[in-house]
Amino acid sequence: MISTIKKLFLYKFVRFLFVGGLNTAVGYAIYATLLYLGIHYIVSNATAYIIGTIHSYFWNKFFTFKRIKKSVNEFLRFVFVCICSFVIGTLTLYLLVDFLGINKFFAWFMNLFVTTSISWLGHKYYSFKK
Repeated sequence: MISTIKKLFLYKFVRFLFVGGLNTAVGYAIYATLLYLGIHYIVSNATAYIIGTIHSYFWNKFFTFKRIKKSVNEFLRFVFVCICSFVIGTLTLYLLVDFLGINKFFAWFMNLFVTTSISWLGHKYYSFKK
């Protein structure tokens, strides 16, 4: 069992999904807590996204893409991809909640498909390209 897991983690995409799972747990905990405290869902999403971006950068840099080299350009590319993902994801969340009437908590999970796709492609081919 352990050797199978180790073999799976040889693949970048598996590591990316693992980090995404951690990031989802962190982000959703923040989002749900802020919603519970009465904070507007867009503000809750932005706060969770900022904290999640910082969390994600370090995990993806060192674990997923195994990039040790310090690079300001790499960080700026990472932030750019995150901003693109955030803007598109926020618009998607807005459409799901305000136009389609989907529950705010459930809509956040539905939106993961959009933001995860943007993040994977952007980070693989732009942020952490070799």
